[in-house]
Amino acid sequence: MPRLMDIPQKILSIWLLLGALLWATAEQNPLSLTPAEQAWIRTHPIVTAQNEMDWPPYNFSYHGDPMGFSIDYLRLLASKLHLKVRYRTGKPWYEYLQLFRQGKLDLLLNIRKTKERERYILFTPSYVSAGKSIFTNLPGIYNLSNLEGKTVAIPRGYYIEEFLRTYYPGIRLLLQPTLLQSIVAVAEKKADAVVGDYNTISELMQDKGIKLRYAAMVEDPRLDGQMRIGVSPKKPMLREILSKAMRAVTPQEIRQLKSRWLDSKRIDPKKALPPVFDANESAYLHAHPTIRMCNNPNWVPIEFAKEGNMSRMAGIAIDILHDVGHRLHLQFKNVPTRSWSESQRYLKEGKCDILPAAVRTKKREAYARFTRPYLTYRLAIITRKDRPFIRGLEDLQGKVFARKKGSGLISKMRRRFPGIKILETPSYLDSFRAVSSGKAYYTLATLPVAAYFINRYQLNDLSIAGYTEMKYPLSIAVRKDMAPLVPILDKALAEITPQEKRKIFDRWTNVHLEEMGLKIDPRILWSVGLGAGFLILLALMRYWHMRRSMRETRELLDSAMEGIVLHRNGRCIDLNESMIKMLGFPDRKSAIDANVFDWVAPEYRSQTRLRAKSDYDNPYEVQLLRQDGSRFYALIHGKFIRKGTLRLVSAVDITQLKEQEKIISQQSKLAALGEMIGNIAHQWRQPLSVISSIATGVKMKKRYGLLEDEEFYRSCDDVNHQVQYLSQTIDDFRNFIKGTREDERFSLKEEIDEMLELVKESIRTHDITVETEIPDSIVIHGYKNELIQCLLNLYTNAKDALEILRPEPKLIRISAEIDAETLRIRFLDNAGGIPEEIGPKIFDPYFTTKHQAQGTGLGLYMTHKLITEGMGGQISASNSSFSYQGKVFTGALFTITLPVHPPAKEKAERDSSSESNEKGEKK
Repeated sequence: MPRLMDIPQKILSIWLLLGALLWATAEQNPLSLTPAEQAWIRTHPIVTAQNEMDWPPYNFSYHGDPMGFSIDYLRLLASKLHLKVRYRTGKPWYEYLQLFRQGKLDLLLNIRKTKERERYILFTPSYVSAGKSIFTNLPGIYNLSNLEGKTVAIPRGYYIEEFLRTYYPGIRLLLQPTLLQSIVAVAEKKADAVVGDYNTISELMQDKGIKLRYAAMVEDPRLDGQMRIGVSPKKPMLREILSKAMRAVTPQEIRQLKSRWLDSKRIDPKKALPPVFDANESAYLHAHPTIRMCNNPNWVPIEFAKEGNMSRMAGIAIDILHDVGHRLHLQFKNVPTRSWSESQRYLKEGKCDILPAAVRTKKREAYARFTRPYLTYRLAIITRKDRPFIRGLEDLQGKVFARKKGSGLISKMRRRFPGIKILETPSYLDSFRAVSSGKAYYTLATLPVAAYFINRYQLNDLSIAGYTEMKYPLSIAVRKDMAPLVPILDKALAEITPQEKRKIFDRWTNVHLEEMGLKIDPRILWSVGLGAGFLILLALMRYWHMRRSMRETRELLDSAMEGIVLHRNGRCIDLNESMIKMLGFPDRKSAIDANVFDWVAPEYRSQTRLRAKSDYDNPYEVQLLRQDGSRFYALIHGKFIRKGTLRLVSAVDITQLKEQEKIISQQSKLAALGEMIGNIAHQWRQPLSVISSIATGVKMKKRYGLLEDEEFYRSCDDVNHQVQYLSQTIDDFRNFIKGTREDERFSLKEEIDEMLELVKESIRTHDITVETEIPDSIVIHGYKNELIQCLLNLYTNAKDALEILRPEPKLIRISAEIDAETLRIRFLDNAGGIPEEIGPKIFDPYFTTKHQAQGTGLGLYMTHKLITEGMGGQISASNSSFSYQGKVFTGALFTITLPVHPPAKEKAERDSSSESNEKGEKK
């Protein structure tokens, strides 16, 4: 018989053995993919998805890098499946839908399911939900019904467009290419409101400095808030593979993504304007630091007395009132009452100052004033799940209605439906239970009350079968003689965001044992305690193992040539010897607990923070600061470890590489100068020939006495005209070569026309037809001279290729288009295109297919560098086929994508304003 002390040890051994077996089984095929699914991944290692321009925090582009919750979620799935994702970026949503339908995209992220879309999209399960909100400058807009007859700006092709057309046909729609343009339309009074995801609109307004005064949550059960991944119907197996990967995502991984992207801290509270009061309002607040409130002790979860104690009020309205008190520096003191009727009487008699949650009625207006409604709830129809959908109260004629005895709703229902059958119950809970048991057919309740009772008492056989047109607009009722308090409270309530209200709502409509005071069986506590003890034992074993390997890890890190730092939320946890020397710290202790972002040069700091937060996994350049204040260029790369709790960053000093780049740049300039001298020779050849012919003719006629005065003067004028042309040519080339790097406003068409004027002799000599399609309206801010240098490089590249292939005719096409955020310039020739084997190399330095005497291999490299690093844009090269005069040609298509910069003057004014604000805050 085993000894008692041996039993725990044997149990532990069995647990460890079972765990090892389960781990080994899971490791063989953690997602349970079938052989056919595994084979599909091997033959389709890359999938394509959209990266949107302006849909933060879910899906957006930052300096060309895909970022956001949806991007990171797909990255997580791809890592589990060993897939790679290639993104298409720079297009509005409706164009992505078109590309998807054409089979040019495999996946559509953050998409909502509709019957129309199910015709051509396969949907995965949802991975995140997001409610819709209304943003407007108009007061009194609380729901979509208030927008009937008004104009709402929304992006073309969004889910909300189909929803509004179906359910709210009285709303006029102003369709815009992007969500940002929809917001701008409201700010510029072209539309009355914009409807969209709260997080997305809030971030866009914060980023662009746009302020819309009011926001309201959209509460409509028909509105689908679930985001899914749309999969091409040509790849049904991909949908199954992704669904399995989604089921393998752990709750902790979802929490980490939500913490990174959906945390309310992403919306900078410093940029939200606080309530502004006039002198009288400020004086009133100063004179009334404490406000007495009376409450409804039994209206769970709106407001109620915890465990029957009136000094411990809780609920949705109380949490909102606490938020108001924090904003106004007010203290709300509870005056205990025994019932809601007594609370109303106390307000009427002046024994308290406010009622936190009251519906405005004519009777109450005799002794109270009301704020604007801060919560509006429609009365929901609650039935059993096996009942059919209810369109309205008229469908319930003859059915038994359950309601708490004494409720004002009973008399209202009797007036409206004289023959109604009513079961009066002792409490709200009894009304719900009567419906659950079948004693009553339905009850009515607001959404939070219904959610609370169904979740709290596990009435899982009940559901919301429909909504009535009756609403509960909750306001704060203020004593009549304290009317000046009403506009003060209104201002504070207006500052509470729909997102904050949603958090409060979620807090009270889910089950919270501690808040509801439930008793827990001691045996459960013992079981939890034993389980916790077992987990602690495993943790101690793991800690001992980590301690044993700590020294080996330290030696490994210190032997690395690159600098390595480990940080948590920006605070340095550890770093190796190479990083200590690179940054000039005297020892390791001096760097521990420092803010690692302080080691980054100020102009790179915000970019580095964002990339760290988004788990950007590509190397990128920054300038780092040594302890003596000197700077150096470094290539850094970061990765989250320990399930997202720590970030490991490596850095390499690339100072020598930057010096080599300067040499390459100088060589490129010399090559460009040689090209310019060649162009000058082309430009001067014809005028010089004309001058020579005029001089020879005048000389001959003078010798034979045939030169007349009129012809002599005309010849002199012709010579002078040609000399002036030569002088203007010198000025044009000098202005180009000596151009400074300034962010300036210019017409794209005018500058490209001037560029073509510089090379017109080269165009004529090589018999090239140049077509341009550039709207006169494109006026942008940017680096004009660098852009023209890039286009000249592309022209030279196309000209040389056309000379080799010699198509008939030789063509170059230059076109451009612009939207609110992006300028796209396309440069196309018909020289046969780029061979597939050299496509990936064309932007490499010193790569050329020409003879050494003809090319340096620096033109396209410098073009790529100027576009991506100098102008924050992108350049891509591909082959494109097109028709011209009945013939089909193939050529190289270079696409330059540039951000549309704000005016320099406005930027300077904003910078000056920001600096003034910072100084004011410091004072």
